[in-house]
Amino acid sequence: MRIYIITDLEGVGGVVLDQQTRPGGPLFDEARRLQTNEVNAAVEGAIEGGATEIIVHDAHGSVGYNFLFDKLHPGAQYLFGADTDTYLAALDASFDGLFLLGMHAMAGTRRAVLEHTWSPSAWDEMRINGRPMGEIGLMAAIAGEEGVPTLLVTGDQAVHDETREVLGPDVEIAVTKIGLSRHCAIMKPAGQVGRLIRASARAALSKIGKVKPLDIGRPAEITIRYKHVSMADGRKCAGKRRLDARTIAVTGATVRQAFDNLS
Repeated sequence: MRIYIITDLEGVGGVVLDQQTRPGGPLFDEARRLQTNEVNAAVEGAIEGGATEIIVHDAHGSVGYNFLFDKLHPGAQYLFGADTDTYLAALDASFDGLFLLGMHAMAGTRRAVLEHTWSPSAWDEMRINGRPMGEIGLMAAIAGEEGVPTLLVTGDQAVHDETREVLGPDVEIAVTKIGLSRHCAIMKPAGQVGRLIRASARAALSKIGKVKPLDIGRPAEITIRYKHVSMADGRKCAGKRRLDARTIAVTGATVRQAFDNLS
């Protein structure tokens, strides 16, 4: 049983400030440690649930190197870096399930810690085939095109609500904190969060066959509304259509291809 785990940092328990998510200071180093611990909890739970092979993709930021390498659980393999010719290049139909760890809610969500969609400084909204989506929906849709169901999502309460809206009632969710605003949250102790993620990962494996892959249809159109007109002016991606002053659309045979066309 093969499990693919994608990680972000904003939804990790204990993370609530912008400076925790950016390299170059002690707050980031502490956030990396918290993230690594949550990854280890998910790996342990997946193994207990029957996983025989696990790949964990470090997907936070443009560099893709955030885990504390020498502290990682020995029961998985780890994917670092971001220089590939397609998004989520290692995720394919050979996997039985997808975990999304440390997720954040889409841009514009109230009471959501560090909410954004892809680029906090540039993107105002993303839609896939007309449906508002954040990164949870994007990654679940790409996995779904490969026939891979999203089994577990972790993050704040807003992530819980978004996951239920996009993926339905059967996906396992571990709530790491309750957001009150972008930079304020009620936190659970780190040990409690780790135990919750471990138990949720174990339970998620029992849902293989029950949780269906996300299917949003083909072909795929992704629309991006930028925060400023100049950002839409500057996009020179393949097949771009200008919908209005701040909005562009790109298409592809699949969601992955459409998203690649944004690059």
